[in-house]
Amino acid sequence: MAMARDNMVMATFDSTVEGVIIEEERGEGGFGYDALFVPEGYEKTFAELSAETKNQLSHRARALDEVVSFWGNG
Repeated sequence: MAMARDNMVMATFDSTVEGVIIEEERGEGGFGYDALFVPEGYEKTFAELSAETKNQLSHRARALDEVVSFWGNG
């Protein structure tokens, strides 16, 4: 994720979600690899987790938290 102003990149942020890829799909929610990915500390795939839980774990949400922290300090 990047934060920019006046055509200049002020900062970039990234994040990850650790977990395992399983061999058979489980769950109906999400898209892409969600039915094959089990995040660390969970027994359900992203496709089986609630949207609220998935959004809390998401690498995008974590990067956005970094943006918010940066903006609050900048």
